[in-house]
Amino acid sequence: MVIDGPLAGSSVPLGNTPITLGRAASNTVVLDDEFVSSHHARVYPDPSSGSWIIEDLGSTNGTVVNQRRISAPTVLAARVPVRIGATTFELR
Repeated sequence: MVIDGPLAGSSVPLGNTPITLGRAASNTVVLDDEFVSSHHARVYPDPSSGSWIIEDLGSTNGTVVNQRRISAPTVLAARVPVRIGATTFELR
């Protein structure tokens, strides 16, 4: 669920496939923002734990989870804010 930014109020249903975020049209969620890389981050289910994982894909400006820039795949807990550029979303 996008909670802040240009796409606020929109949501993407979670399935068994990764969700990609970035400026490129090939992403699941397209973020039209100059501070977002073409292929910025991905969210995917971890089959061994059942948790959702977020991974920064080497973006220039980073992916911020709970006010901390991540440098490795990170477990994404429900209702923890994630900021990419001007967009903030959370898992619900």
